[in-house]
Amino acid sequence: MPGVSVLPFGTVRAGLPQSVLVRMEPCAVIPGHVHEVDAEMYPVSGSACLIADDSNFSGRLVCVGNQVKFAARRLHGFVAGPEGFSFVSVNGGIVDAEPGRWDITFV
Repeated sequence: MPGVSVLPFGTVRAGLPQSVLVRMEPCAVIPGHVHEVDAEMYPVSGSACLIADDSNFSGRLVCVGNQVKFAARRLHGFVAGPEGFSFVSVNGGIVDAEPGRWDITFV
């Protein structure tokens, strides 16, 4: 995705628990998507507007100090604020060393 980088902490494999740092440039978008595993996001810099299939979360602004949890197969995404957005994703194995094997389906 343009303006988005994913930096794993150690070796990553889809389906195995992992943590990754996701960095988004100002106004970058991670479109709505789903995973087969649960994911928790911990913002570490900037802010973003949530994209979600739940009206209680969609459009919500998240920033440092917030924690965002998405259950498996729940639609979510982010639109970074003007200062960009970075977060740590702690999940059940979304990222894989082989790009075509990631657990991500864009909606």
